[in-house]
Parts: sequence; C-alpha cells; structure tokens
Amino acid sequence: MRKFTLFVAALLFTSLCCTAQVTNHALKFESNGRVSLGTLPDGASDGTTVQFWMNPQKWSAGAHVLTWGDNLDVQLGRAGELVVTCGSKSIAFANASIKAGTWAHITLYLDNEEARLLVNNAGEQSAALAAPFAAPADEVLLLGGGFVGRIDEVRVWDGILSDNYNRFWNNTIDRLCPSWKNILGYWKFDQSRLATNVYDYSGNGHNGTLSANGVERIAVTDNSNFVYRRNLAYADCSRFFDRGVQHGQYLKSNVISMIGGTAQADGTIKYKQPDNKGVISNGEYLAEYNGRKGVLDLAGEGSQMNTGKESLIAYGNSAFNDAAPAYTFMTWFSLDAWTPGAFLLQKESSANNGISLRLGNTEGTFVLRCNGVEFTYTTSFSLEAWHHIGFSTANATLGKEFVLVLDGTAVTPAYTHTAAATTTLTGLRSTDCLIGAGIDGKLDETITWTQKFDAANITAQSSEPIEPGIGKKITGAYSRSVDGHWKYDVPEDLGRDSYSTPEWFRMIKATFEGYEGAYVTISLDKWSDDFFSKINNDANYRNKLAASIAAIGNETFLDGVDYDFEWNNNWSGIGTLCQLVRAQLKPGKIQAVSPHELYYNFPTNKMQYVDYFNFQDYGPGNKAIFNFDNYKNFFTKAKNHGYPVEKIMLSYATTTSGALYSNGGRPASSHKEYYPTGWRSMPYKTFAYDQNSYDVGEGLTRYFTGMEQVWLRSEFMNQNGCAGIFYWDMGNDTENYNDPRSLATYASYAISSNVQKIVESVTDAANAPEEYAAQAEKTYYRIRGGASDHTTHYMYQNGDMLYAGTNGNGTATGIICLEKAGNEDNTYYLKGNDGHYVQDRSGLGKSDTYQFSERPVLYSIKQKPEYEGQYYFEQHDIVPANYDFTDAQRCLICNGDNAGVSTWGPNTAQAHWVMEPLAGHDTYTLVLIGVETVTYVAEGYTGSTTLHNGGFIAVPADTEIATGDIISAIGKKISVSIDQTGKTITVTPAATEMPPYYRIRSAASGHTSHYMYQNGDMLYAGTNGTEAVTGIFHFEKADNAAGACYLKANNGRYIQDRSKLSSTNDIYRFGESPVTYVLKSAEYSYPEGVYCLEQVEYTPGKTGFTDVQRCLKCNGNNAGVSTWGPWTEASRWMLEPLYGYSIYTLELNGIEAVTYGANGYTGSAALYNGGFIAVPAKTEIIAEDIASTEGEAIEIDIDKEVGIIRVKNSDETGIQVPTLSTTNNEVVVYDIAGRRVKKMEKGIYIMNGKKVVTK
Repeated sequence: MRKFTLFVAALLFTSLCCTAQVTNHALKFESNGRVSLGTLPDGASDGTTVQFWMNPQKWSAGAHVLTWGDNLDVQLGRAGELVVTCGSKSIAFANASIKAGTWAHITLYLDNEEARLLVNNAGEQSAALAAPFAAPADEVLLLGGGFVGRIDEVRVWDGILSDNYNRFWNNTIDRLCPSWKNILGYWKFDQSRLATNVYDYSGNGHNGTLSANGVERIAVTDNSNFVYRRNLAYADCSRFFDRGVQHGQYLKSNVISMIGGTAQADGTIKYKQPDNKGVISNGEYLAEYNGRKGVLDLAGEGSQMNTGKESLIAYGNSAFNDAAPAYTFMTWFSLDAWTPGAFLLQKESSANNGISLRLGNTEGTFVLRCNGVEFTYTTSFSLEAWHHIGFSTANATLGKEFVLVLDGTAVTPAYTHTAAATTTLTGLRSTDCLIGAGIDGKLDETITWTQKFDAANITAQSSEPIEPGIGKKITGAYSRSVDGHWKYDVPEDLGRDSYSTPEWFRMIKATFEGYEGAYVTISLDKWSDDFFSKINNDANYRNKLAASIAAIGNETFLDGVDYDFEWNNNWSGIGTLCQLVRAQLKPGKIQAVSPHELYYNFPTNKMQYVDYFNFQDYGPGNKAIFNFDNYKNFFTKAKNHGYPVEKIMLSYATTTSGALYSNGGRPASSHKEYYPTGWRSMPYKTFAYDQNSYDVGEGLTRYFTGMEQVWLRSEFMNQNGCAGIFYWDMGNDTENYNDPRSLATYASYAISSNVQKIVESVTDAANAPEEYAAQAEKTYYRIRGGASDHTTHYMYQNGDMLYAGTNGNGTATGIICLEKAGNEDNTYYLKGNDGHYVQDRSGLGKSDTYQFSERPVLYSIKQKPEYEGQYYFEQHDIVPANYDFTDAQRCLICNGDNAGVSTWGPNTAQAHWVMEPLAGHDTYTLVLIGVETVTYVAEGYTGSTTLHNGGFIAVPADTEIATGDIISAIGKKISVSIDQTGKTITVTPAATEMPPYYRIRSAASGHTSHYMYQNGDMLYAGTNGTEAVTGIFHFEKADNAAGACYLKANNGRYIQDRSKLSSTNDIYRFGESPVTYVLKSAEYSYPEGVYCLEQVEYTPGKTGFTDVQRCLKCNGNNAGVSTWGPWTEASRWMLEPLYGYSIYTLELNGIEAVTYGANGYTGSAALYNGGFIAVPAKTEIIAEDIASTEGEAIEIDIDKEVGIIRVKNSDETGIQVPTLSTTNNEVVVYDIAGRRVKKMEKGIYIMNGKKVVTK
C-alpha cells in the first residue's frame, strides 16, 4: 500500500485463501424433490420480481421450477423454453442460454400488465398478462416438482427491481443492497449446517423445508458467472487506533489485511506494536479475587513475570530507540504479605542504571529508584486489599522528577539528592524487565508506557485503561506509546501482552465471532530500500526471513501473510522468498503479494506459490491512476506479463491524490493540500455519483475513485473472473458503516463479502412439502405400419429424418421413446434414441419427410374402432388453416419400405400403426452435463452415432455397457458413470488431468490445417503432421505444477524449452530431458477448447525475450515452431484426442534405439526408450517389424494387454548364422536350423545376419 504520511488513514483487511470463503451451495433436485419456502406477505408495491439460477440436469418438459399457488408456475417447456403461467395465461419464453447442463439466471418481472423475462441479465422479452399479477399472501411458494437439476440464489422482491448494478444477477446481496427494503424472501442455500431447512437471508423469517426425499444441498463449482470472490480491506497498524472502524465495516470484507510488521536487516520480523509477552515463574491464574476477575497470583520468593528486554524501550516504526525519556508504570495489586525488597517493577542493569519500584522496609513504604537515585513514598496501606499504584516521569525539578499515585492520591516523596535526577533510561537494551519479582500477592491490569501522565490521568486509568477496540477511537499519541498491558485474563496464555500487534489481530478476528467466511492476514513492509539488495542477492538472508515470516503466518491469530514491499521492479528475490515461505506455511494459510501498478515485474515461474496479487491502483501524485480506463489498461498489462487472471485483484482507494495543478505538478510539501486525504474528510456528501475529482482552490484539484467508479472497478473484476477487489484503506471510508455513500458498500454491489452468520437451526420454518408424484415418464416401443402392405415397416431414425421400413426392424434406431408430457391423457413426445424429438408439420409440404430436433413436440396417441389394436399419432398443437394442409392432416403416415414418414389425416390406413413394447432390452438414459454429444462405439451397435442429452442406449438385457465404449463425439475427454440400478449413464467433462495422446492443431486463422509434428530433432507444424505418427504427442503428467505435462513425441524425446534458443525466431528442439508445459485457456480469455502451451520453468530475463514469450507459436505450413507470448493468435492451439489407434510403449534394455519397419508406417525412424508405436486399432504388431538401429541381436516381448513392447539385447551364443540374401529390400528370416521361414513364432531366429529372440 502507498503509505504516505496520511492524516486520515485506516485499518485494512487482508485476504482469504482460495478455499477459505463461504462455499456457494445450491439445491439439487430429483424429480420427486420439492422445497417449501412458506407464505410471503403482500407487498406494498405494484408488481413482483422473482430471480433465481437454474441448471436442469435433464430437460423434462412440464417440470416445475417454481410454483406459487395458482398465481404463478414457472415450468420447463420445449427445449430452450421457460413457460410462465400466471392465472389462465401461459407464456413461452425461448432463449438459447436455457438448456440442460447449463446455468442460467432468470429475472422475471410481473406487474399489472405484462410479464418480462431476462436470461443472464440480457435479452429482455415481454408478453401481456390476462390479468394483473397479484402475489398470493396465503399460498405456499414451492421449488421443484418433476424438475431434475439444481436451483440457486432465489429472491422474491416486492415491486419491480431496478436495473441498477446489473440487477445483482452475478453477485449475492446483503443488507447493504440499495433495494434491500423491498426483499420479501432470499434463499442462498449456503447454510450447510442445516440438514432439512433452508435459511431466509432477508431476515423476514421465511425459512424453508425440504421434502423427505429428492432434494439435497451441494456445492456449486461449475457456474463461472456466479463465483464468490474475495473482497479485501487493507490498512496500517497505526490506523487501527484512531479511526474507530465499526463492526459493520468489517463485515463488508471477507479478508482483512493490516500492515503489522517490518522485515528487518537481520532476517527477523518486528511487529509495529511490540509484543512483550510475559514469562511467569512461581505464579498462577486466579479466576477471581476480592471482586476482580482474572488475576495473577504470585507466591513470593522466586516469583516474577519477565516481559523481556524490549519492555520500557522507546519504540517507533518497528525499531527501538536507545533512550526512553518518558515512561509510566501502573498496576492493580493486593499483597498477601509485605516482603521488603520485593519489586513491583524492575528494569535495571545495575543499582545505578535503570528504573525500579520495590517494597520498602516498613509496610506501606515504596521505594522508586532511577539510575541510582531513590525516592521513598510512605502511604496508608492494607494487606489483602486491592490498591492501584502508578508512577510516571514528571519534570526536571528537584523532588518532582516523578509523580506517584496510590489509590487516586498523589504521594510526596522523601529524597536525599540535591540536584534534579536524570530520568532518561539508556543502556538497557540487553536488560530484562521484571514485574512482581518476589511479590507475595496478586496483580491485575499491569501497564507500562513510554510516555508520561499526570496524577489525574493515572487515576482515571485505574478504572478505564486507554486501549483500542472495535468502533473505539484513541489518539495516535496514546496508541503508539503503550509499552505493554497484561490483563492476566487468559489462563492458557497468562502472560499475554494485550497491547500488541498480535492482540490487534485477535480483536479483528473476534469481530467475526458467530460468522463464517472472513479471514485475517498480516501485511509486512521493509525497514528500508536496502531490503531489495539483500533479498535479491543474499540467499542466507532469504532463508532466515522466510523462516521468520512462516512462523508469524502460522500463528493461530492469523490466516496468512501479505507482502507490501515497495518500490522496486526486481522481484526475483521476493519470488524465491514466496517459494521458501510456501514450503513452511501450514496448509490453508494465505500468501499474497501486493505490487503497485508501476512496479509489478514478479517472476511468472514463482506465481504458483502465491494465492493472489492485490495490485495498488492509487497513488499521491498521479491523477491518471484514478481513471477507470487506466485501471482497465493495467489489467491487460498484468495479464500480458503472465499473471493468472484468477489471481489478479485490482483496487480502489478511499484516499485521494495529493492536490495537483492542471499540468500535473504538485505544490510545496508544506502546503496544506499537498498530502492525500480520506473520503470521510472530504465533502463527499455533496459529490455526484459519477464524480472523481474536486477543486480545492488555488488551481489545485484532488482526484479519487468515486462511487460509480468503485462499482465499475469491482464489477470489472467480477466479469473478468479475477480474484476479487480490494481497497486502501478501511479507516478512510465513511465514519458510519451504514452511510449510503460508503465506497466499500458500492464495491459490494459487484463483489459481496458473503460473510454470514452461522446458523445451526431455524424456528418457524415452513412445513415439509409432500414429494412430487411424477407420472411414469418413459416407455419404449417399436412402431410398425398397420396397413396390410406395411406390416414389416418399422419407424426408425435416419440421420435427422423419420423413416419407416425394414431397416428399422431390430435396430436401435428403430426404438422410439414415448415421453409423457402435457396435462391430458395419452399425450407424449416421440423421441429417437439420439435424444431428439419427432417434429411437427410446420415448414413441411404434404409429401415432405418429418424431421428430428431437440425441441419436443406434443403428440396425442389415438385409436379408431375400425382399426383395432392400431393407433395414430396426431400432433396436439397446430397452426390452423395452414395453406397446404387441412387441420386433420397432422398424423404420421407410412409411405413404403425405407421411405420417409410424412403427414396426412387419420382416415387413411397408412396413418395407423402397431405399437410393440420393447422386450428383452435394457435402456440406459444419457445425462450429459457439460458435454454436448457422445458416441456409443460397442461392436455391432445399431443406434445413432451422435447421442445428445436425454438420448438412450438400448442393449440386449443383461448386456454390460463398458464405460470405455462411450466417447465424446467431438473428441473431448469425458468421464462416464453408469448407474446399473437407475439405468442412467452420466457423462461429464473429465478432470483437468490431460488424456495421454493428442494431435495438436493450430487455432490461428489461416493455420487451422497445420498440425505439430516432429521433423528430425526439430518441432514443425503443417499439413505433414495431419495423419503422420510423428504428429502424435504423448501428454505425460508432470508433478511440478497443477495441470502440467511433458510433451513427448513418438521417438521418446521431449519438446524442449526456450533456454537454447538464441532468438524468438529459432525453432524448438527435442531432447532427452522432460520440460514442463501447462495448458492455459481461460487465463488468457481464449475461446473454449483453445489453449496456449506455455513453459512453466524458463529463463527469466533472457536477452531478446520477454518473460511472457514462452509459448509455442505456429509460423506457417510445414515451418518450424518458435516462441512468442500468449496474446498472438499464432500461439493458440486445439487438442484432438487420438482415437482409433493402439499405442505400444517401448521399454529398451541394453540397446539405444529400435526402428519399426512395418509397411507404410509414418513414425520416427529411430525410437528410444519411452517412445511409442501408434498403429490403427486392431492392427497386429509383429516382432519381425522391429529391429535394432545398430544391428544388435535383440529379444522382443510384445505385451498386448498393457500395450508395452519390451526389447533387450540377446545374450544367446553358439548359433551358426547362415548366409542370408535379400531381394528388393525384403527381410529374409531363418530359424536356427537354417530353414527359411515366413513368420516368426516363439523362439530364436536369424534376421539380416542378426540373432533375434521372440517370445
């Protein structure tokens, strides 16, 4: 943070570890599951707004998403449609973003005239209502009912929600929301401690209840448009005292970071406020004594509390001074016995140097000794009673050097010296401070100061010590001079110093008691700019500092560390420091770095050790830094440097620039407007919403991030998938946290903290709803013609068209699923096995063939008495008076063997069909989540080659479906789970671990036919790699970075790094040593399925290269691959998983390389250990085709089960080798008897003059 000398600065919060925030949860519904949210009161406004997130796992037309009595029913309609029914009016809203397996946010406006619907805050549609919508106060609001999928973030508003702040569609809300007064009910589903209830976050008590079965709460990890991000508040330790930051301000952030320590030249960390923790001997905790709670009981001889060498040493800016000219001591005490010579306080290196207060020889007499000069105080004193005593330096007058107060009365000393004593303490840096040495009695509320007080002040502090607290202000003079405060209130930490940096962090942590989702880190600065030379050049220093930082970060009162090391652009040493600290931090602890946008050259290969980077986008002397365009431009710079987007956290400030002239110049430092000031100190209540500067006179202007810009900055972070938003600093925001012009509040409109009260149970929850009784949804049939000349003609799917004929008899494409739909009996959707539905007659001529599509169309299945046992399929809904059809001509008719099915009326025999229930088969329904299409590749399968979500695979009963027989239809890696009981197959994208073998194709325009391939020892790309085995790469998992891999060619050699390249135009090489690459896509905002291949380990600062120029770049057809940054289109590649091949890995023992000589093979000529041979599936590899490149005799073991070919030197001897001949390069083989053979079985053979052993 920019720590200019700021009159108005404040407390700041730090960050939250990646997994530390409150987890977003949704409700997952099965078809029988429902949730009752109870009844909601009548609103005072006209109109109602309903918002929710939904993700159907499968598309079930007619499924209820949300129901509110008879007044509102939101259902799934045809694919891509939501049907909103208000009273008697049903309205279908279609949107391409509404689909199975995809999250969509719905905003539904209902008022007196119309219904309006937005999907993902866009594409507003509207339709008139039959009657004004009225929110039913006596009807239960229900979620679910036939719906299979997930629902999240349900809100019901009184009135029409404003479109301000993007309707909060991609962010949670809380009491800070400007429309909060209109929220009727709000259900986030995040209270995971609740088993059967959901909590109403609106505070209106509309707590919900789950049905007994069919609903569960699950974490959401796949909604990239709705992510809980970090909201970080930052401040300086010294500002903890004087701003009185209120509890509500803390709750606006989920990470608090306070600059609380300084890295020293010796590798230690000094707290901003020293921690003089006492070590107690011969003493114990008492819970209560004579009315005082939590006291230290000392037992006389040998008893004491040693507060260390740093007590009563003047301290400032995390460093100690040599002299303490002013100081104070005070304590409550009760003596069990008067022990002459026992010390209440002693910090003396000798009898003539230091300060002490001891018990005199007579009861009630106290002796204060300063640098050998003694003052004797005689008082009225009682044993076994509480007294308060305090002394302080006073003035340089003889006899008045100190003031001592006992029980509110100043006591006059007796003394023998004749000149005023010297009270400054020096030479005590190596001297321990002892409290209560030899005392037989009790102590409480002991305090030392490095400033002086008068008698009245000492007396006042006996009842109310000066100490900071949440919402409490203390002047800086007090806050920086408390030396130690021992309350003795914590039995397990009896000597705790309650006036120290660790205690401030404990206080901050305590503000979140009863809440979850907030974390506190300590920010560390440096002792001087000499720090950079040591951290960059001194490995011993880095190691020692790393150990010191980790020790602090692992403290229980902290959640991690943050580095505020300004201003320098050589971050190499700090990057290594981060690596060292990460290895020593406990799991879950945060490590964050705070660069400035002018100095951010952090090494990209060390970014993996940092949780996030909170960039400082503010400053005292630069007006451009307060500009939103500058903010967006720097985001691009940070990405270009190589910062992962998900670790970028930009900022706003509650402080201004210093005053600037129009030419950018600044006034003299003595000018009253020279230094920045804080938002709370400006006339902010007069500012316009979009204002970012104000004139202060004399031609001077202050610049700041105003209310609108703060929201824009926060929303920009949210929309770009960043880590979050942070601000400097807490103490300069509005004094009242509830002030509607608080800048932190505006930030929360885009990134809420999600710090929430812990709820373990609720009262007055809605009654549990009955489970939804779904109709039998699916039945399977073969449907054949009923007319006498069509009885062997079965309906079947032919691509995207509906046919009938003998080709449908016995095939899987000839199985039709009747999916129950509509509110009438015998109404169904007709679905093919690929998951698409028979369509209607719209767009068809009379003889045109019916088609299939993802949109379900309702059919009625009817029967005429004269066609006994036969049925006709009639479209339920039509457009009447079609120009080419009568209204009756809407039935499916059979036209002949393997001819398209068209339309006609029900009175023709061709319109009647026989329905044969499917027997002897098991049908498995496909549930595709995040996967568009799959293919079932089992041998002999006769179904559609492309299967969509909701499609089905029909196999003979008891046939086992292998997961490996289900593959992505477009080459993506998938994960397949088969539920044998429920007969469902769930397919999801595979985990981030890469599948092993790929072809790598350029995604750059003009290069999309160019595939990487190995050309000797160089890496090329072009059409030569399209089909060749040299264009197949093994993605070998690497362990040194998440999602990382080594890229290996078929000869067993790896793509190397840029270290051996002399320029960015040089061609990448292959070598023996594996080099780590990582695939990045979202980090650089690439389209889905497009990646850059970026080196993880590289050579920072390499001459002729920037640090981001470490990605593989396509240069043209059959040209060498070179290096460049991720932002050029030529660095973009697509991965095509290898299908239809068998892969055999080579294990070579005692030989360097082999060659595979099968006819037409297009792989490398020399194959090394770890290389592989790729052949078309079911191609048999024979040993005769494998030979040593150096002609050694070899043994070959081909293990087809595991795909390994083991080759080793043969050590057989004593075989006579006959003379061999070859014709036209034909390989001639002899057995050991000298007979020519055409095929080698198991045994020993002679091939090309070399002995070969096959197994």
